[in-house]
Amino acid sequence: MTDDPHRSRPTPNLRVAASRPSVDTTGIWFEPARITRARVLAELDSAALAERAGLSTIAVRGFESGAAQPDEAIAKLASILQVPVNYFCNGRPLARIDKADIHFSRLRTTSVTDRAKAAAHAEQLWELVYELDRRIKLPAPDLPAVDTCATPAEAARGLREHWGLPRGPVAHLGATMESHGIVLCAVPAADRTLRRVGTYSTEGRGRPLVVVPPVETTSVYDFRLSCALELAHLLLHPNPIPGDHGQVHEAHRFALEFLLPQAEIAPLLPASIRQPALIRMVEQWGVPLSAVINRLDEADPDGSARRHRIPTTGSQCEKLTHYPGEAPALLREAFTLLGVNGCSELAEKLHWAPDYLLRVLGEAEPKPQLTLVP
Repeated sequence: MTDDPHRSRPTPNLRVAASRPSVDTTGIWFEPARITRARVLAELDSAALAERAGLSTIAVRGFESGAAQPDEAIAKLASILQVPVNYFCNGRPLARIDKADIHFSRLRTTSVTDRAKAAAHAEQLWELVYELDRRIKLPAPDLPAVDTCATPAEAARGLREHWGLPRGPVAHLGATMESHGIVLCAVPAADRTLRRVGTYSTEGRGRPLVVVPPVETTSVYDFRLSCALELAHLLLHPNPIPGDHGQVHEAHRFALEFLLPQAEIAPLLPASIRQPALIRMVEQWGVPLSAVINRLDEADPDGSARRHRIPTTGSQCEKLTHYPGEAPALLREAFTLLGVNGCSELAEKLHWAPDYLLRVLGEAEPKPQLTLVP
């Protein structure tokens, strides 16, 4: 797949928003749910947090349930969980996203604990996007309603039409999704847990969120297919059923039609099953080899056994970082528009540590601090 610099790519219309009234800060100062979220993000259970803080497990659970106030213990908890003390303050929007409301691409291979952290990360992202949208006018979500009787393929064709996509390969899929209000965010490369979770998505309380693996380690073809699968879930499955084979099958039917429309691809399918001919289609349409083979299987079921002997790995090493129009860019562009002072104010409003905000935005990764030996 060639990233043609002369082919226009969608650009999210970002501009500084007019000032809005601040969030009401009346009420108690302490929000119990934030201790739970910070603990989950730190990958600690209640007992481990209690041990590190010199508290009883019952005390920590009391803080998280709201049955007790942490008072003098709050500074110790904040230090252990690596958040500012005021992170636990009430008076600002609190996102609550249950892991059961998230579409996980690797549901069977991730633990409940890993999925809990992914949900907590999604909550953090929602709050970040909410505050960004108060300062910068982000594109509004633009996912059309789908007729309940529509097939996944019909829904895919409907979305292409709704978004005004031309015939042929979908160019710059990442930028296209972001220009229609879907926030893409790559997890920090250093976070092994979120890397294990893989791609996942959620409606995010009115703001669609798609979380993807680090761009440095991702194939552009796999990324595009993963995004199309998450588009399918966001559009077709507002109520996820974890592990449901029907929803998984529908997502794959949608993704194939969205990236490889049958009416367009059928006349182009090679008569030969030689790998070079298939690779040319991979590069032209920007999809994994397995997707092209699926279309060949539909056109010629009798030859499927021969085609599935073709290796589908090792031939697609195009890195996502080589295709700027595909990689997530919305949050980074918002960061640039805000500037250093704006991002400092944003971190203060979120009650996040500045370095944590930078990691979420993909602007910085922790590096070893080296000093000369005297």
